[in-house]
Amino acid sequence: VSLRRREADVVLRLNDKPPNDLVGRRLRTLEFGVYASRKLVDRVGTDAPLAAFPWIGDDDRLGNSWMDAWLAHHAPGARVVLRHDAYAVMRAALRDGVGAHMLPTLEAERDPIFVPIAPDIPPITRDLWALTLPELATSSRVRAFLDHVYEHVACER
Repeated sequence: VSLRRREADVVLRLNDKPPNDLVGRRLRTLEFGVYASRKLVDRVGTDAPLAAFPWIGDDDRLGNSWMDAWLAHHAPGARVVLRHDAYAVMRAALRDGVGAHMLPTLEAERDPIFVPIAPDIPPITRDLWALTLPELATSSRVRAFLDHVYEHVACER
């Protein structure tokens, strides 16, 4: 979704630092672990190295190059079998056993279908931001939405 093309007024992004041309609020820090479906772990093997798993990658447009860098470092030679541009697509593919990927630990721990496959590797942390264009930041509608999202996410901390 592009703010600049006016496809949305607010976006949620995982960044350590948001782009300079956007404004918003840091909602929280998320921890990410590496997960696969139980079905995929049964097929590949519980003790298999990370490179033995097929992987779901992020489309470059998502700006999550940190995931590709993590994969290159921890699972050199791993095969990316699918690239996605939407979280729902990634999660469905992960759930169906298409490949392994990172999930927020608080989400993965709530669903027994997801199995951690790199428990000895410390989780990655990323900040979740609600961002908008500077010219929209003063809009009462956008302000109300940002405040609502912040309050809701803060309740889950």
